[in-house]
Amino acid sequence: MDAVDESVVSASLEQFRQRLASGIAPHAIVRELITHGGSSVLDGQTYARLRELAGDVLQVSPNQSIFLVGSAKLGFSIKPRRRYGVFNDDSDIDLAIVSSSLYERLWGEARRYSRRGGLWENDTKIHFKNDHSNGVIKPYVVPDSDGIPTRRMLFDVQAQLQRVGGSPYPVTLAVWHSMDALEEYQILAVSMCQEALSL
Repeated sequence: MDAVDESVVSASLEQFRQRLASGIAPHAIVRELITHGGSSVLDGQTYARLRELAGDVLQVSPNQSIFLVGSAKLGFSIKPRRRYGVFNDDSDIDLAIVSSSLYERLWGEARRYSRRGGLWENDTKIHFKNDHSNGVIKPYVVPDSDGIPTRRMLFDVQAQLQRVGGSPYPVTLAVWHSMDALEEYQILAVSMCQEALSL
């Protein structure tokens, strides 16, 4: 993977701010700039290869179920704590996997693990519950246990994807229950950016 082109990231940020200032609805910005189109950081071939491999391994459609999000998508973050922080050497490549069946499998394994008295760190369990209420499960907040094989499989996939991407950036996966859940989460972040712009 080539070095990040700062001019591309600057143009992406300018476009995003213009769309915010135009007053367009946040869901339209999300669909235009986040859930559709290419990446400001990854070249098209690398992005396509990541999606194809993830789709093959996870048995989901690469075009309908796998989405690049976060700073690797836009070139900058829209999370409140890191708003407009650009993609850098400490960043990762976030892939959203939209699959109700994969989500429910991972949730079911985690639920059964918990019911059998499996141990969770308190802050991790809180993080899991908060994410679950938003329709997402992030493997790194699920306990590493033989009783949760889907978590281990997802970590193996992350490692494979990083090798395919040929980059020093870690690849992280999050499993979303539905496209609505993914878009609602992104819409909230865009809405907060829009509100901050108007202050």
